[in-house]
Amino acid sequence: MVFDSYAHFKNYCLKIAKNKEHAISDEQKNIINEFENVVNLLENLKNYFVIKYYNSILDVICGYFKAEEFDTAFSHMKYFLNKIDNFFKGEIDFYYITTSLNTMLNLEVEFTEQFILNEDARKSVFYPSRIRAVEFIEEEEKIYTINEIDVNYKNKYGVYFIYDDKNELVYIGKSTSCLLSRALKSAEERKTLNFSKIELRECINKSDVAIYEAYYISLYKPIYNSELVFNDIPSIELPDLKCTKVINRNVENEYVICKYTYYKVRVIEIDEFLSLQKKGIVCIATSEKIKQIRENGIGNKYEMQQKAYKDSIAKIKANGRYIVKSDIIWN
Repeated sequence: MVFDSYAHFKNYCLKIAKNKEHAISDEQKNIINEFENVVNLLENLKNYFVIKYYNSILDVICGYFKAEEFDTAFSHMKYFLNKIDNFFKGEIDFYYITTSLNTMLNLEVEFTEQFILNEDARKSVFYPSRIRAVEFIEEEEKIYTINEIDVNYKNKYGVYFIYDDKNELVYIGKSTSCLLSRALKSAEERKTLNFSKIELRECINKSDVAIYEAYYISLYKPIYNSELVFNDIPSIELPDLKCTKVINRNVENEYVICKYTYYKVRVIEIDEFLSLQKKGIVCIATSEKIKQIRENGIGNKYEMQQKAYKDSIAKIKANGRYIVKSDIIWN
């Protein structure tokens, strides 16, 4: 709803309370009267390009009245009246008021780039001590190649053993779909791409898979397994599963360097932000800026990592090699 003025908003809300037969105390009348100061302050800061916000604070408060959440409405208004009062007393930074407006009222308040990068603005009482920023991070990873494997090794289920680069058993897992694919994916998830070998042990049926995984974990207690690890050992002894396939990492330690850049949103001190901003490493995390960054092809870490992996995989496969992320995983 569009309100012509604050008086229009106040009368509308009080009328809702009256129609719902909700009694308004004198304290609450004072709160809704004084809350106009909060609204005017935010509007003035918006008009002077100190901040910008996308939702209406009046609409949010009015929504509580419509939902008959009267106590919540007055509680929020009182909270921000106290918050603003504490700010002008010099007890809190204005940055923390914006975070409260975002978390409690979902206003999506952002400091403008025009304000933050203006040196004269640093003298303003509204200049924040911290800022929500977008940081650009460059990462570099090693992707190890492995000896040639049968990428058609599908529809096999069982348990797998992952050994680290010192040939120590570090993880035992299972798969009831594609044992090879799951084993390689598990090596990636646990950051054991430098494994010395992975042993695949097939089972006759899926019930045996669950039994043998629990049995082997309880028996060997690998360091990366957190479930099914007990202080004792099994009192029963099962026939050992035959190792049906072994995946070995190349003994020459062959790998490719995978590089990618991604963005990360974090809150940093304003002095650090200004220093990094001059180097082009960070920018203010406004909705428009993040949208622009994504349109330019830069995503979060997971998105850019997966893209870089795929590009590296294509190059490795073109040279007739395989890596931990096999054709099975990507397809």
